[in-house]
Amino acid sequence: MKHLYFPFVCTDKKEIILKGPDFHYLTHVLRFKKGTSFRGIDVTGQRYLLQVKSIMNDSVLLAVEMGERVLEELPPIVLFQAFTKGKVMDRIIRQATETGVSRIIPVMTDHTIVQPTSGKSIENRFQRWGRIIKGALQQSDGAILPHVSPPLDIQEAIKLAGGLKLFFHQEKKENRTLHECLDHNSSEIDIFIGPEGGFSDSEYNFLKKSGFIPINLGDTVLRVDTAAIFALAAIKILLLEKEKWRKV
Repeated sequence: MKHLYFPFVCTDKKEIILKGPDFHYLTHVLRFKKGTSFRGIDVTGQRYLLQVKSIMNDSVLLAVEMGERVLEELPPIVLFQAFTKGKVMDRIIRQATETGVSRIIPVMTDHTIVQPTSGKSIENRFQRWGRIIKGALQQSDGAILPHVSPPLDIQEAIKLAGGLKLFFHQEKKENRTLHECLDHNSSEIDIFIGPEGGFSDSEYNFLKKSGFIPINLGDTVLRVDTAAIFALAAIKILLLEKEKWRKV
C-alpha cells in the first residue's frame, strides 16, 4: 500500500476512526500496530501523515497530520468508454484510475454486447467499481479520484464533452496525429473508446460531426481494454513530455 485513500475530506480532522474493510486491512492484512505511521490521501488530493493511536475490537483510531496537497499539472482527461463485459470493464476502470483520468463515462453503442439489466445490477457494479478505484489509487499512489457516471447512450454522452475531443479506432481514415492534436493547450481532453467490434459507420460519422477527431490505433486490432490503456498511456506520455517535444 503506497497510501491509504479516504473517500471523504479530512482537512478539519485531527483524529479519525476507521471500521469495516479499512480496519481489517490495516490490522489483519498489514498487521499495523500502535505507533505505526503511514501516509494517506483524501478526495481533494490532500496528503496526510497518519499514526495508529489505538486499536479496538472493531475499529482503529488514527492521528492525522496534514502534508502537502497534490496538484495535477496536466489537463483533466475524461474517458468515454463503450460499455463492455464485467471483468473487461473492471480492468479498464482500474487501468484508467492508475493513469490518472478524472472521469469515466460508460457509453452504450451499436456494438455494445452487454446491456445493464436493472437498477440493482448497476448499483452492484458501482459498488465494485468503487472498490476497484480505491485499490488502484492506493496501489499506484494516485491523487485523482475518477468519477464514474451512469451508462449513457452515445447521443447523450457526447453532450458532456467540453474540451479537446478525440476518438480512437482501427480504420485508416482521415486521421490526425496525437502530437498535432495535443500541441494546443486544452482545458480538458475527452477521449472515446469503442466496444468489441469497434464503432459502427453511423457512429463514426456521428462522432466526427460532433467535433471528435479520429485517431488511428495502428495496424493491429486491439482488445477493447488494451485499446483504452494504449490510448490513455499515449496521451499521458505526450502531455508529460510536451515541453520537450515542442522544442524539437
